[in-house]
Amino acid sequence: MNGWVTFWRVVNDNFSFISTDPVDLDPSQEASIMLVVDGINFSYFVDGELVRTRRDVFLDSGYLAFAISSGTNAGFGTSCELTNVELWEIE
Repeated sequence: MNGWVTFWRVVNDNFSFISTDPVDLDPSQEASIMLVVDGINFSYFVDGELVRTRRDVFLDSGYLAFAISSGTNAGFGTSCELTNVELWEIE
């Protein structure tokens, strides 16, 4: 948690940048993070509060994946633990 949330997409095995948005987070604390995807719209929540909503016309179908990105691999780098990870598909 560096104070930013960055969205990427993968189309035909190529990573493509969508956006980077500021997030008011304390990196020394825990946070509950939720991503809601509805068609081409996606919303990012932290501790139940809506942080950002985006639209991406390239996301009409496909697979969902998430990853943790570290700015450096030197020393200890990024430390995080993902717990209570859930996926709901609503049809």
